[in-house]
Amino acid sequence: HGLQYRESLIVPLTDSEGRVTHLFYRASDVTSRRASEAELRRSADQFAGMFNLAPNALAIVHDRDARLLAVNDAWVRLYGWRRAEVLGRTALQLGLWINPADREKFIATLRRDGRQSPMINRLRSRDGQEHICLTSAESIDWHGEPAMLVSHQDITELESVRREAQASGERFQKLFDLSPTPIVVSAVRDARYLAVNDAWLQLHGYSRGEVEGRDAIALGVWLEGGERARIVDRLDRGAEVRGVPMRFRKKSGEAYDALYSATLGDWMGERALIATPLDVTELHRAADEIRRLNETLEERVSRRTAELEQSNRELESFSYSVSHDLRAPLRAMSAFSALLAQRPSVVADSEATGYAKRVNQAASRMGTVVDALLHFSRLSRQEISMRPVPLGTEVEAILAELGQAHPGRRIRWVTGPLPTVRGDPTLLRLVLQNLIENAVKYSARRDEAVIEIDAKAANGEVVVRVKDNGVGFDMQYADKLFGVFERLHADDEFEGTGIGLANARRIVQRHGGRIWFASEPGKGATFYFALPD
Repeated sequence: HGLQYRESLIVPLTDSEGRVTHLFYRASDVTSRRASEAELRRSADQFAGMFNLAPNALAIVHDRDARLLAVNDAWVRLYGWRRAEVLGRTALQLGLWINPADREKFIATLRRDGRQSPMINRLRSRDGQEHICLTSAESIDWHGEPAMLVSHQDITELESVRREAQASGERFQKLFDLSPTPIVVSAVRDARYLAVNDAWLQLHGYSRGEVEGRDAIALGVWLEGGERARIVDRLDRGAEVRGVPMRFRKKSGEAYDALYSATLGDWMGERALIATPLDVTELHRAADEIRRLNETLEERVSRRTAELEQSNRELESFSYSVSHDLRAPLRAMSAFSALLAQRPSVVADSEATGYAKRVNQAASRMGTVVDALLHFSRLSRQEISMRPVPLGTEVEAILAELGQAHPGRRIRWVTGPLPTVRGDPTLLRLVLQNLIENAVKYSARRDEAVIEIDAKAANGEVVVRVKDNGVGFDMQYADKLFGVFERLHADDEFEGTGIGLANARRIVQRHGGRIWFASEPGKGATFYFALPD
């Protein structure tokens, strides 16, 4: 009959002697059943292929005892178990769920509703690594048994990115709110305020509710409504808007000056103008005040300059009076005291001779003081002629002169390298001569005076050092040392006018340098002066 598939049954029928007398034959058409079985096999193969190739980790779990019946390749890669190790075991036995209570909730919902919508769970792989998974499930029939198809989508990296983005957003919000610079964000399309920080609200006197969502032009913050459109147009053309002088209005109606900087950007999916109006009203007021003070300062400087010129003229007059009016009486005192000392009656009287001698010495000392004072006053007016000055050559000449002036003294000179500097040769020689002569003078009580002279370059300066092993002095009185006519030793101990160090300081300062010292009583003194290198 043209059957494609058939199943035949033949049963032999025998008689009493066991001989076959008949055959019972039955034939059944199984074409449709064979086709159904083939379709079922194809469906099973397709399911197996899709199951194993699915990108998500899939598992088929027995509904009654939660045994794993099948897992796909993605599940094996995600959790690190081999199929042979997991099939027939439960997720609890494998320690898959970090929080078993989450599994119980998951199963209960699935059995109640027949499905479980995606929910975030924390699961553990074989090596103990934690995975954050989006887990969902459906109830299915598995070879006639109730089962669950469970899907695990690993979102660990996505969750990490999400959390970082959330943390970054929170950090930005804190910086935005706490920034001392006013920041305002408004929509380009309709000028609505999208966000303002606390500094902006404090500057303008508004509350957040009065501003956000409102039209910036209608609110009246912009003194000129068209100015905002011009700013946006400049930015659209690629021009920079940074520190542009502008004026805005506060809630009180008060206008203020600002340096306005702005850029265009995306804010919550909307094209926005992001700007910082920096209030410089007080800065402008301060600048105006400084200009006013400068104007009055110029007037005061002119007045003081005139006064200084008058003082200089008076000083010149004083110098002239000293050099002429004082010198004549001093010469007379000196000459008459000398003549008086030669008279027979005075020569015969030792006490009178002593008086005449003391008058003569006082007149001579007064002449020396007058000369020193005149020299000191001239130093402030003397022009400085800057040229190279070889300090070593100057020191050699000074030491030669002092050797002739003190032939009986035992002085050991210790000189180091002395460079060439720029300055006035005459004035710098005066500084060196003063410091070295002081070292010689104040070490006179030593059996052997040791005087060290050297220099070194440091921090853009040449520092010259003159050190002696003389009597030294107490540093608590050091503030007097550079004063005019100030002395730390009595005249009968060491001669001098007390003006030499004052001259030295004035010369060094006029060269843009500095001078200082260190000493202890009985341990000598060290003087330094530094000149620009």
